[in-house]
Amino acid sequence: MRGTRTGSRCGQGSNVTPPQVIAAAVAEVRDFGELNSTARTARQTDTANFWFDSSPALWTKPIRVALAATSRRPLLKQAELVALANATLVDTQIATSDSKYT
Repeated sequence: MRGTRTGSRCGQGSNVTPPQVIAAAVAEVRDFGELNSTARTARQTDTANFWFDSSPALWTKPIRVALAATSRRPLLKQAELVALANATLVDTQIATSDSKYT
């Protein structure tokens, strides 16, 4: 649902998405993303659940708990823990995607 126009105030040939198109896209995401959405089909819900299962979003709480447990450590050590966790999450997501599609 992307709309563009050319020759706008930003300069000839530039692509600018009108605010009403952005607002419509945000509304669509909200409609489909609601917990008990009536806008999406059962298949779309299954697809969303499939992808969420390999999402870093699942690991947000454990990382917060780990950080709370290390709060007495220096800030640099806490930052290292976050960096290590994020690197691990990305590696895991890549491996999960590879296993799903290869």
